[in-house]
Amino acid sequence: MKRAVSYCSWALAALVSTACVESDQTPVSPSLEQSRSSATVALRNETLDETFARHARAVPEFAGMWIDSAGRLIINVTAASAASQAAAELAPFITEVRSRSPQLAGTTQFRVVSYDYASLQRWRELIFADLGASVSMLTLDIDETKAEIEIGVPNVAADSPTIAAYLQQKRIPQGAVRVAAAAPVLITSGASTVLTSSAVTHQHLNLSLNPMPAGIVVAATGQGLCTYGANVKYNGVPAFITNTHCSAQPASVDATPYHQGGTIIGTEIADPPFTYCYPYNCRYSDAVVVQLNGAKTGELGTIARTRFFDSYPPDGGVGDTIIDDAQPRFPLIWPGYNTNNPVIGEQIQKVGRITGWIQGPINKTCFDRAGNDGFIRRCTHRFNGEVDQGDSGSPVFFRLVCPGDTYPLMNCASWAGIVWGESAGQVYYSPASGLFRDFPGSFEFANP
Repeated sequence: MKRAVSYCSWALAALVSTACVESDQTPVSPSLEQSRSSATVALRNETLDETFARHARAVPEFAGMWIDSAGRLIINVTAASAASQAAAELAPFITEVRSRSPQLAGTTQFRVVSYDYASLQRWRELIFADLGASVSMLTLDIDETKAEIEIGVPNVAADSPTIAAYLQQKRIPQGAVRVAAAAPVLITSGASTVLTSSAVTHQHLNLSLNPMPAGIVVAATGQGLCTYGANVKYNGVPAFITNTHCSAQPASVDATPYHQGGTIIGTEIADPPFTYCYPYNCRYSDAVVVQLNGAKTGELGTIARTRFFDSYPPDGGVGDTIIDDAQPRFPLIWPGYNTNNPVIGEQIQKVGRITGWIQGPINKTCFDRAGNDGFIRRCTHRFNGEVDQGDSGSPVFFRLVCPGDTYPLMNCASWAGIVWGESAGQVYYSPASGLFRDFPGSFEFANP
């Protein structure tokens, strides 16, 4: 059944409706066959900031989009008179968001803010290029919920005067920038023991399995254990994805062999070098591609599904790590909906070998973030949830309505990226767009 979605103009500050336009949208999945037949395509590597900036070129008053705690889709504009034009420009993007989040409230709302997205993006890139030599900048973000730039530093009192002087010099409005306390994020590779089949009565994320779905244990020889992030065909070759920090030499093709349950299963074939972004090393994805050697089969198009998930709130809970006998896999719909650019407030999932299946809301998008290894992950995303050492590489995904089903059944998935770090109650992941940006060539996530 189609649902009428209203795009409404709202008065300044009070968010009082002044006009609405009806639009029929249906939150159902595309056919599995259509999605898989288009799996080998030139995939978009546009970041969320670039997506918003593109829309801002068409509607200069546009200033970002997000979902609030009440489940309402919010569009920021710098003038209420631009609401209808912004709604029309963003209609395809709104359809994507609602398609993977059919539980959202039916009415899109508009909030008037001070700074447009094009200006925020321009100022952000200036800050990224200039301030690294002067302050210990650990995070840099355009916060859509406030329509302002956030700079994260370890010592706010010490760094604020330098930042304020810089903003004045560059004529960046002080009100457009907020300085916040930040600490390095911990990367999440670990050294826990792999289970043996005699230790459990069910399949488990820490067991040696064949064929291998995403979400189970894997390791580079001589390194800590991580999680098997996705089966792919990379330039037509069977392979899998996990984190570059799980490799012997991150951001370098070093022919590291990878094993699963004592069996060597493949060798890394793609791990792009860092880009030097003074004074940092940067990449858009904490990822490596490993070619399978035929010793085991990669189960293309699936993620291991456990019996239950832990959802946020509350923080601190962990999900199940025992694979569900009745529904052991999430089948991937790919490319399905665009998962490159989710917005704040969308619910997202991950399956990792230590903390299992976790669900939580995205609370930060497309921000530059340093790990405790000093490597800056550009345009990383964050959601509320729990991960631990050994969850590095965990597949991140959206639950979708499978073809032939209707909401609230959501038993299919669309791959969205891989986990790389954690802090208290927070999960950090490299989105799919970063992977496609860093790695030349083509990826297939499901059989044509």
